[in-house]
Amino acid sequence: MSALLNQLWPLALFMVLIALLVRLSQRKRRQEQVQRNTTSAGLRGMAYSAPTGDDVGGLLRGTHRFDGSTRGVTWWAETLYLTDQATGSYAQTHNQIQNYTRWTAPKVVTGGGTLLLMNLPHGVQAPAVSAAQGKSGFLAAMADKAAAAALQLFARVTFGNTRSTALPLEPHHRVPLGGDAFGAAFVAFSDRPELLQRLGPAAHERLLAERDNRVALLWDEQGLTLTWPTASIATEEVAACAEFGTTLAQSLAP
Repeated sequence: MSALLNQLWPLALFMVLIALLVRLSQRKRRQEQVQRNTTSAGLRGMAYSAPTGDDVGGLLRGTHRFDGSTRGVTWWAETLYLTDQATGSYAQTHNQIQNYTRWTAPKVVTGGGTLLLMNLPHGVQAPAVSAAQGKSGFLAAMADKAAAAALQLFARVTFGNTRSTALPLEPHHRVPLGGDAFGAAFVAFSDRPELLQRLGPAAHERLLAERDNRVALLWDEQGLTLTWPTASIATEEVAACAEFGTTLAQSLAP
């Protein structure tokens, strides 16, 4: 046994040294990336806070925080990056849920009421309003519960627990949209349907132009939040999100 240990300990020491070198290399890459992102964000007038995770595929894993102001609109953005790539249908779905970019303008408030827009994938029609909605009975109650659970799940996954915990919307707050391209692309919920009137033609055009990127919208007393199911980590990508959000915010009718 002693002879075997004498033969193995140099290999064990070598493996420990290799692991240490890998760790030091990861730490150095992380420090370099944080410095690059901080410098790049500063050049664009943003503040940047790095996540605590290690780099995966050259990107830092965790939540990246950006703060800035674009044309007088103060905003913050959080980008969550957890995975580099996914394989298989379940993994792809999981990847899409876990990676996101959320942009919020906290001072762009409704003045009362909440509006939520779901983005429909191409080829998917907006579901019809349930015939059981507003009716009594066991089946109607089950249908209402299922619809409410689906709405809450969408809100939590898309806008986070903090923004969705006090969400006042229920399935009966579904607001019919017109038969145009905007109505075919989005599903709307609002406890004050007149908020849709403030989302005028200019806002419709901008949201439609961003449809392929699967943007979703939540507008209430906590501000205007836009979410994309992709992780925009590069400062130029975040700046593009801020530009889009600012232009949309400034097109909202008072």
